[in-house]
Amino acid sequence: MDKGFNSRRSIELALVLLVGFSQPVFNSVVIWLFRPPPTPDPVAEITYVRSILVELAPLAVLLYVLRQQNRGLSDIGFGFRWRDVSASILLALAGIISFYVTRRGFILIFTYLTGEFPVDAYYVPPAAATSPSRLLFAAFLCMNAIFDETLVRGLLITDVMALTNRAWVAFALSVGLQTTYHLYQGVISALAVSTIFVIFSLYFMRSRRLLPLILAHFLIDLFTFFTFFL
Repeated sequence: MDKGFNSRRSIELALVLLVGFSQPVFNSVVIWLFRPPPTPDPVAEITYVRSILVELAPLAVLLYVLRQQNRGLSDIGFGFRWRDVSASILLALAGIISFYVTRRGFILIFTYLTGEFPVDAYYVPPAAATSPSRLLFAAFLCMNAIFDETLVRGLLITDVMALTNRAWVAFALSVGLQTTYHLYQGVISALAVSTIFVIFSLYFMRSRRLLPLILAHFLIDLFTFFTFFL
């Protein structure tokens, strides 16, 4: 692979990530630093339609970039096997357990050291304060899972490993980026949820299978919604 192609591939990777994550990272850091109170939209559906459209744009850019590079979705891990379904259930269970165990551990340590219950443990992000229709919410969860796993796992890990030949760099960038745009949940919750990103990144680096991660991501988000609101 020549240097010219690698340079172009690096630029196009940066472009897709910039389009996809500049807004989520910025919003997350601002919420983490200033912690505004939850302010739901007057019409809940607006929040989720906007989020779906925002996530569609970088996916469209990704498809264009892959086509320009003579690559397809299979090159970043897309494909279907029936065992992907069982793998997704196991991944979801591992992710849920790791999140709750780690989060509980952080809360206990913080409470023991300070004598106070951490704000992160019960902070409700503004987007979670809305309650859309079930169909729209399911569409949002599906799009969110596809968006996250396709870009942070499929594209980022695949391309960084190809460009640097260093698996640990791809792993660190994937987990680090995703943790950063979850800081809106607070440091404790962001660190706890990063354990899910660790599991997912390790799985992808070993299997190069994206669909199990998308399904697992969807299941975890669905589980979180029901446990949080019901």
